[in-house]
Amino acid sequence: MSGELLLEIGTEDVPAKFFPEALENFKSVARENFMRERLKYGKISTFGTLRRMVLLVREVEDKQEDLVEEVVGPRVASAFDEKGQPTKASIGFAKAQGVDVSSLFIKDTGKGQSICVRKKLSGKNTKEILPEVVSEIIREISFPKSMRWGNQDIRFARPVHWILALYEGEIIRFKFGDVESSNLSFGHRFLSPSSFEVTGFQDYHEKCEKGFVIIDPLKRKSILEKEIKERAASKNGQVLNYEGLLETVNFMVEYPTAFVGSFPKEYLKLPEEVLTNTMQKQQMYFPLFDSKRNLLNYFIGVSDTDNRDMDLIIKGNERVLRARLADAEFFFKEDQRVKLEARVEALKRVIFLEKLGTLYDKVMRLRELALFLGNKISETGEAKINVKSVERAALLCKADLVTEMVKEFPELQGVMGREYARLQAEGEEVAQAIFEHYMPRFAEDKIPPTDNGAVLSLADKLDTVSGCFSLSMVPTGSEDPLGLRRQAIGIINIIMGKGYRLSLKEAIVKSLELHGVRENKEEILSKISDFFSTRLENILVSQGFEIDIIDSVLAGNMDSILDSKKRVEAISRLKKEPGFSSLTTTFKRAIRILPDREKGDIDLSLLNENAEKELYKAFEEVERKSRLFLEKEDYYGALKEISEIKDKVDMFFEDVMVMIEDTRLKNNRLNLLKNVVRLFSTIADFSKIAEE
Repeated sequence: MSGELLLEIGTEDVPAKFFPEALENFKSVARENFMRERLKYGKISTFGTLRRMVLLVREVEDKQEDLVEEVVGPRVASAFDEKGQPTKASIGFAKAQGVDVSSLFIKDTGKGQSICVRKKLSGKNTKEILPEVVSEIIREISFPKSMRWGNQDIRFARPVHWILALYEGEIIRFKFGDVESSNLSFGHRFLSPSSFEVTGFQDYHEKCEKGFVIIDPLKRKSILEKEIKERAASKNGQVLNYEGLLETVNFMVEYPTAFVGSFPKEYLKLPEEVLTNTMQKQQMYFPLFDSKRNLLNYFIGVSDTDNRDMDLIIKGNERVLRARLADAEFFFKEDQRVKLEARVEALKRVIFLEKLGTLYDKVMRLRELALFLGNKISETGEAKINVKSVERAALLCKADLVTEMVKEFPELQGVMGREYARLQAEGEEVAQAIFEHYMPRFAEDKIPPTDNGAVLSLADKLDTVSGCFSLSMVPTGSEDPLGLRRQAIGIINIIMGKGYRLSLKEAIVKSLELHGVRENKEEILSKISDFFSTRLENILVSQGFEIDIIDSVLAGNMDSILDSKKRVEAISRLKKEPGFSSLTTTFKRAIRILPDREKGDIDLSLLNENAEKELYKAFEEVERKSRLFLEKEDYYGALKEISEIKDKVDMFFEDVMVMIEDTRLKNNRLNLLKNVVRLFSTIADFSKIAEE
């Protein structure tokens, strides 16, 4: 026999950002508890709104599974006497386990032979254990932040007001804090606030909808998306990049109704990001755009109600937005009274990080570091950096942080710097670099489109990473409050995306010098390099490259990120070809017999055997040809050329005895092998590549 379990936790408004992860965790916690309690079940589903989290478990068996438990007792030596009769130890063990001595058996536990007993524990009735199981599920649900309330010794995302808990239509009776479970739920707080009795999920679902509550997030989202598109079409508009906001708004309502509002066209003179940020971030509105992606003076809002009093709702929302935009317009005009350059001095009063100085100090470091990086990149020929524009952008890039607009809307840092730079005729290159130096701002963000912006972004992020490492402010475990991992990943993605042949070591050393690091510089450099190496490894793994190949390349003290990736790509390509496995086997054989010492010169007069002469001849030819490929950074071509020496190495091992008594001959042959292995080791450490 099986039955349906329904659990609803009614709360004060839970922040939308906690969802949908909280519902997934709810399901996971329920699954773990059911497995732990040996309760068989069918499908688990979760639903929810800002005021309720719902768990539905179908086909819950009415009884726990029986458990056969094996208990280990005393060692055999102490369990039986010389005549093989049970001792007090075994008799006491049997009594403690509630079995007859005859039920005991001997088992080798790996630490010797001991007496054991198998006990069958009959499963309890599900109704008997559910109160504790369900209350434990509620306690174990995790949130980004939880809270206590009143005098209760419990925690949840927000205070719990009611709990509906049913199994086979009967109440599962327990208390969570001072809230007793029942068969009651509640409708929409404004449209249908009364309670109603529930007999099962179907009954619950129907009564929720009658009570203006749509508990299924997918259904609610579908309704919401359809309404938003219909409202947008009514104004010949469209919503763009709305998925994230839609997910948030979906968990802010129980019965969504979309509406169209407007604002005076005069506000369209403000920078677009100011308008969209105000609407999306502060008011949770969906801005409307025309077919050419130009912003319209309309927005779509979502009300947690039906269509009654919609005119009042629209007017209220329009009034709030107008006030917000009026503030933004005021800040925009006031900020233009002071030029960005004049604001740089004010950065002396803004702390960047404790012990790393002010934002003014950071800006001064950025100017030098950005010029250094710009010149280095220009020297390699991958990009032509306008160092004057970079230097100017570096000076001004943090100035907007002390503007009124950014103080009010922190998300607009960089955006307002760009807009004010344009208005103050700083030039488009400078303006764009100011905006782009924050990019990429998050995991899915693009890298800076322009080279000037990319260089300034590299300088900004590297200054933060090196400065924090110089003070031992290093990420630990999952803790990374300063976002250093994100900064490092941003640097790697910019370098790979732009194709910059930049020495990471030189860049780090320069940054540490600008931070005034004198002591333990090499140790700090090593730690930062390892930090970047780990981030690069993770990125390459996510791109589908094999970990052993990545490790073989990064083991050689990674310096150029772009060069390291090229090597990984080359080995990965070669690994797909026939014969790669036997190739690595051959060279690993050579590596294994080589002593840990510097390579020595080969004495040609000591090459006596034909196989070693042939190997040396092939080595000279392959070294010459592979060098031509290496100079062009064509690592695949070099590897293909080096691979040609495999047969000669195999023949050498078949025909030549290396580890002989004659020290001169032995060392000469080892030197020959050392030089042959070096052909591969210039590209990667092949000893780290797994054999298949």
